[in-house]
Amino acid sequence: MNRAAILSAREQRAQEKQRLLAKWPVIVSLSFNLPGLPKSTPLTQAAFDDVAQALTHYLCAHRCALHPQPTVHDAAGDHVLWAGRPSCDAVALKALTERFEGEHPLGRLLDVDIYTPEGPIRSGKNKRCLICDAPALVCMRAQRHSLETLRAYCDQQLADWWDTQQASRHARMLASSMTRALLDEVLLTPKPGLVDQQDCGSHDDMDLPLFVQAISALSPYWERVARQGIAFDGENGHDALIALRRLGLEMEAAMRQATHGINTHKGAIFLGCLAVFAHAYAWRCGSSSHPEDYRRIVRHLSRDLVARDMKALHNDHSYGQRLLQTYEDARVGGPRYQAEHGLPAVFDHGLPALEAALNSGSTADTASLHALLTLMAHVLDTNVLHRSSLSVTHRFMALAQQAAATLPPRAEDIEHLQAFCRRHWISAGGCADLLAITLFFHYADHATTLHAAYQ
Repeated sequence: MNRAAILSAREQRAQEKQRLLAKWPVIVSLSFNLPGLPKSTPLTQAAFDDVAQALTHYLCAHRCALHPQPTVHDAAGDHVLWAGRPSCDAVALKALTERFEGEHPLGRLLDVDIYTPEGPIRSGKNKRCLICDAPALVCMRAQRHSLETLRAYCDQQLADWWDTQQASRHARMLASSMTRALLDEVLLTPKPGLVDQQDCGSHDDMDLPLFVQAISALSPYWERVARQGIAFDGENGHDALIALRRLGLEMEAAMRQATHGINTHKGAIFLGCLAVFAHAYAWRCGSSSHPEDYRRIVRHLSRDLVARDMKALHNDHSYGQRLLQTYEDARVGGPRYQAEHGLPAVFDHGLPALEAALNSGSTADTASLHALLTLMAHVLDTNVLHRSSLSVTHRFMALAQQAAATLPPRAEDIEHLQAFCRRHWISAGGCADLLAITLFFHYADHATTLHAAYQ
């Protein structure tokens, strides 16, 4: 790094401070206190922008009327100034910024200074050493710590904090994507045999408000699922599945409390936990939104799931278990089959249909309906099978295939499928769950790509 470039950058900062102080009664200065070189790197810049935004929010929350100036990343480091109105009390600002430094995880690396035309506002407090917490001035004079040791410590603090920030952001994004997917699935109208905005489909105990209540009850849990995926070491998938199952049981209890005991999302909870976990772990490993990575992770978690559950639940009388025992067709495993085989319905049918429709210019609703019909045409839905017979289920799939053959689907094909569902009182709830998972991966991948583009 050119020493002259650093001196020149510092001189430009000093001039900018003087220019602002000629117009404003107080300014706030934020920079990193980093020993050694370089003073600015891609990591320091990203972390600094985050800290600057946090300080802006902190001061705005305390009703400090400040005008931010452009952030500078140059040879002297990362730096930003705020100009304060006459209503800003410089001494009070200094107390607030010191409190911010004390509360922020990177506070020891920050220099937040307050200037007035009369000079800087000083608190009289001495900074502590980054390494040993002794007075920084004492350590500096005694040269207790090498420049390399100090810089390595600062770089590690920045990297650890940034990784934590990124993981938290990604977990929140995945939780938001899953909640959005569940809402968009139930709001999609029309949906033959299913609850939508027009009617309750082939249900007399469910309606749209009930689904919204359940989705709201589930929304706080998805971030916890994502954090489990980010923390996964990639080794023992069975143990990870048990941890997910425990969380899933919590979620099911929350759903039933919100719906007064009605099962609106049991399948979606199971598949959603696997999907969110897989996306989170793939992100942690640096995957660039590749479906094969998600499939591999889900298969790893769910290896031999059908056989294990049949053995463990041999006395279970759920219809899913009975279907597993009655039919030789492995596709009747429902959610278990989907999990064990890496969500083939989603990645072989749902997502390709959704993305093809969107790429052709279809609206989001038309594309979602096309994806749902495609899923209905290819998935032997255990919900439909439970309410009818194998022959009725195959006829339902054929009608769905006919409706999915045109884009957008013809109104008469949708009406024909709706009438068939009413006549046989069937509802493809499994396909509705798979549509939600399809939408989740679409939303999460899109959000991940957008975020990466701005890094």
